[in-house]
Amino acid sequence: MNLRVFYGILSNMGEVMKLKYTYEKDGEFFIGYLDDYPEHPTQGENLRDLEENLMDIYKLIQEGELETRKHGILEIAG
Repeated sequence: MNLRVFYGILSNMGEVMKLKYTYEKDGEFFIGYLDDYPEHPTQGENLRDLEENLMDIYKLIQEGELETRKHGILEIAG
């Protein structure tokens, strides 16, 4: 299996909002996740289908329907 990872930006035409996502083509499907929420991967038969599924996941996260990991910043003194 030859996988390549790409980065894309989702854009909602109603709002000025861009979400970075990572995806790869695995056989007949595109598999991807929002970069801020890698714990919620999804797939699509084509890139547009994947993007629609990613937008649905983002909406579910915003509505509190999906749990997400918390992020922090670690500072290390040099």
